[in-house]
Formats: sequence, structure tokens, C-alpha cells
Amino acid sequence: MNKINAILDRDLNEVPQGWGPYRIIVSYIQDGESKDDLYTCHAERAREAWKLAKAMIEFKNGSVTIEPIKDEVSPTILIQGDYVVATKWSDGDPNDHFCIGSFKSMTWHNRYNIVDDHGELFRHNGFRKVRKINEEVGAELVAHINEIQKSNISVWDWVDKFENE
Repeated sequence: MNKINAILDRDLNEVPQGWGPYRIIVSYIQDGESKDDLYTCHAERAREAWKLAKAMIEFKNGSVTIEPIKDEVSPTILIQGDYVVATKWSDGDPNDHFCIGSFKSMTWHNRYNIVDDHGELFRHNGFRKVRKINEEVGAELVAHINEIQKSNISVWDWVDKFENE
């Protein structure tokens, strides 16, 4: 995982750019024991969280690390405009909301806002899982949309299938 370690004298510009979410770890020594306070935030809030973390480490005399969170729900850091497939739930059930579109932003509650070609949100409450795709995979998904919706096969399995063709 790409970590950016930041000590008190480092500049705020070292906060990573792009869309998160990010994990901020404040490390310090208390009563002779090593402690870590963990915080999670979206990239658009990373600078404010960074300022708070710096204030905390001045008080606690420690250090702070900020890193992008990469897991099964967020395998890549997204940049506005990235072409993605998104599902309401992580399992990718084709009977639930899913879409192929462009990443716009993060919701206040850590979900992904995906828009169509006209900039309109597909789902106002966001999507829980997204994956960056290329145009060929997107075209295959759109061409097979009726078959996908009628199947009991996860949207993510369809994506894997088209990526491996």
C-alpha cells in the first residue's frame, strides 16, 4: 500500500490527491505504550482531517500517516470521470441497482456517486462497490444488459468474464 508518512514539519501538500476514501493514523506514545488513533475520510475532507490530525500530534507528540484505503469495496482510487461499473450492494446481485457510468464524487456516507453521459446521478444514495473498466468492457455490459438482469450471476462475474475475453 502506498503510504505517505508525514511528520509535523511536512507540508499539507503531501496529502494525497484523488478520491479516497483515506485512512489517517495518528501514532503516539501514552504511558509508555504505543497508541494509534484511526480515522477514515473522503479525499475532499482529507485536508481538514489532516489539519485536525496535525493539531492532535502536536498535543500528543507523535506522527501521522495518511494512506488510501484499498479493499474489496474500493480496489482503486478513482478520479472524477473514471469509467466504472457500480453496484448497490457488494455482492453485485443483478436484481439490485447497478450501472455503467462515470465516477463523480463520494457521498457523505462513503458511497460512490455515478453519473450518466448527461451528468445525472444514477442513484441519489450512491453505490457501495465500484470498479474501473475500459470502454470495451462497458460496451459488452451494455450489450448484454437484459441477459445480465435476467440471470442469477453476479454483475462482478460478468465484468470478470468480459475483461478476460
